[in-house]
Amino acid sequence: MAQELGFVTLAAEKITKTELKSLKKSIDAMRNNVDNYDELDKEFHKIIASSGNNHINEGIIEPLMSFFYETYNNIMK
Repeated sequence: MAQELGFVTLAAEKITKTELKSLKKSIDAMRNNVDNYDELDKEFHKIIASSGNNHINEGIIEPLMSFFYETYNNIMK
């Protein structure tokens, strides 16, 4: 997603050590729980969006991720 590049850039500038630890835990959870990957991936992206301390990004990440996974799942059926 093109919007995500902006999320990542902003997050890279402002992310805290606590948020970095949350990202690592999220990645580890995705590696160890493929059955719940979609929800864990959404949480990962929410952490990135919130790390930038931009309320607009935080507000749009959930609808973007839901749309992405709905489309992806429809294509993969």
